[in-house]
Amino acid sequence: MLISRTFLALPFLVLPLVACSSTGAKSGGPSGASNGKQEASKDDDAGEKLAKKEFELECARLEQRLKKLGNEAEERSAANELEEAERGLRDAREALENFQSHDKPMKLDDGQLDLDQAIQRRTQQQQELEELEAMYKQEELATLTKELVISRERKGLEFAKRALEMMTKNIEHAKSVELPKKARELTESVAKAERRLVEARAKSEKLKLENQLETMKSERALADLEKEVAKLKKGAS
Repeated sequence: MLISRTFLALPFLVLPLVACSSTGAKSGGPSGASNGKQEASKDDDAGEKLAKKEFELECARLEQRLKKLGNEAEERSAANELEEAERGLRDAREALENFQSHDKPMKLDDGQLDLDQAIQRRTQQQQELEELEAMYKQEELATLTKELVISRERKGLEFAKRALEMMTKNIEHAKSVELPKKARELTESVAKAERRLVEARAKSEKLKLENQLETMKSERALADLEKEVAKLKKGAS
């Protein structure tokens, strides 16, 4: 009875062993395939990441070139503005110097000449009138003739006096108003040109420093991208 019971139990012991061995054999197949798929997926991800990083690098290089061209154009424009400001200051200073050394003295001299001529005409008219009056007192001429000649001379003297007054007023106005105003305007033009030159120089210097800083940052970013691409290529190989 004991022997028969043992033989009956053997199939139940063998069955679990067979099941375990068959399960292990089956599990070994899908595991290997899964690992292969994972490796392939990793390779695809690495390739995609490398392509993306290389694209970023090319875009960064193009952006750097475009920015460099834009910076050069801005710097040329700033240099032109600086040259224009320097030329404007030079012209303003020359205009002021020319006014002080030539225009103003010539204006005063010309006014003084007109004034001196007006004085001389007034004096001559006065002398001629006095001579006629003295002469007519001694000579016996028709009263009408005397009056006509003397009236004409008196009128000439009146015109000479009025011309002298106008010349005097003109030269005084030139000395006290016109010429000082012109001098102020030219002086203000020089000051304005000096301020413009200072601003142009500051703008040009600021632009150069900004572009230099931007170039340094861009070059550093490109270097970092190139390192990342090289690292990804090395890992892919």
